[in-house]
Amino acid sequence: MSPDAPAVKPPPQREAELARQGWTRRSVAAPGMLREMADLYRSLGFEVLLEPLAAQELADECRACALPAGLFKVVYTRPARSGS
Repeated sequence: MSPDAPAVKPPPQREAELARQGWTRRSVAAPGMLREMADLYRSLGFEVLLEPLAAQELADECRACALPAGLFKVVYTRPARSGS
């Protein structure tokens, strides 16, 4: 799998809504990495949106983990708008 392709997809209607708003899905991360990733994307000139990861989005091999799906967030970015 390419590093750009997420292992799982959000519900199609939400994915379409975010795409219409210019958001690109970048990654899924737990709290320890979220701030670092968000800060990095912002420093590169992007707006950052963190969305909850739905349990059904977890790959089968991840469902066996003891960590709750609600712990993870999906990182979306879009180019910063003027004045942001």
